[in-house]
Amino acid sequence: MDDTTVQKYFEENASKWLNDAYVENEYNYPIGWHRSRILMNILGQHFESQCLNLLDVGCGGGDLCVIEAENGHHATGIDQSEAMIKHAMNRQRTLPNEIKTRLKFLHADLQTMGDKLPHGTYDAMTAMGVLYYLQKDDILFSFARDILKPEGLLLVSCRNRLFDMFNGSKYMVKEIESDSALDLTKIIEKLYQPIPQDKATLFIENLKQATKLIKSEFKQFDGECTFSTTQDDINTSQEYTFDIVEELRQHTPDQLTANAAKFGFVNLGFYGVHPHLLAPKLSKYLPPQVFNLLSDSLCAFENLPISLTWSSQFIGIFKKE
Repeated sequence: MDDTTVQKYFEENASKWLNDAYVENEYNYPIGWHRSRILMNILGQHFESQCLNLLDVGCGGGDLCVIEAENGHHATGIDQSEAMIKHAMNRQRTLPNEIKTRLKFLHADLQTMGDKLPHGTYDAMTAMGVLYYLQKDDILFSFARDILKPEGLLLVSCRNRLFDMFNGSKYMVKEIESDSALDLTKIIEKLYQPIPQDKATLFIENLKQATKLIKSEFKQFDGECTFSTTQDDINTSQEYTFDIVEELRQHTPDQLTANAAKFGFVNLGFYGVHPHLLAPKLSKYLPPQVFNLLSDSLCAFENLPISLTWSSQFIGIFKKE
């Protein structure tokens, strides 16, 4: 997929994309919100400083940068979509001075911005939903190597190819037809490792809370579910001007680690994002948000290897050597 197509997609669909990424309604899963939550947790674990110099590549509407600035950090966001940067700057203008002065948004892409940003000055760089739009991983890792401080942190999200093998995934057939299913299954098998007691307990508590919330909000569905969602309803719910999902690149954790190592990055771990407790196809045959509420109980395991078996995306944590 070429850069022109990607840029056109985000210019035409900026508002729709931002709403889907951060707003939980109907059947939508706010993956942008969850990624930001996880990222702030990771930064808090790896840095003692209360004032970091952070860079967000593909910043979209600036949500992550704003959260970082609200937590006392300096955050710069870059995006190749002018529409996205406009959203980010409009939001910046509404913020209190002590927050807006710690923010900077720039309209640029990785290839044109590399020589304009100060090298070796950023404590951490985030790139959420960027790699799968690029033609090669090298573009991102080379850029990150230049701008990060020694031992700086690189946080990258990917579309999880292992999820292709999750029961009911529409990509499973493609993996079987291409003779790659067995290799993916072998990788997945290694992810089944002992689960700490506290994580298991948290999962059970999360599931209880989800069930309690579902019962309180969906009392009208106590009997047999009478939802009549059809396959046509599901297929025609898309509101974007055009769809590029089928063209997006995927990664396995091992593949990402190997590509990062070529540029001097060592992997520190992974987080699963957008978990699935049930088969994806079931989502819109249940009342709105029921599927997501149940699936989020799995967030208890999101930093464990097992989370990579049921998550549609993952975040890789890398340190510059």
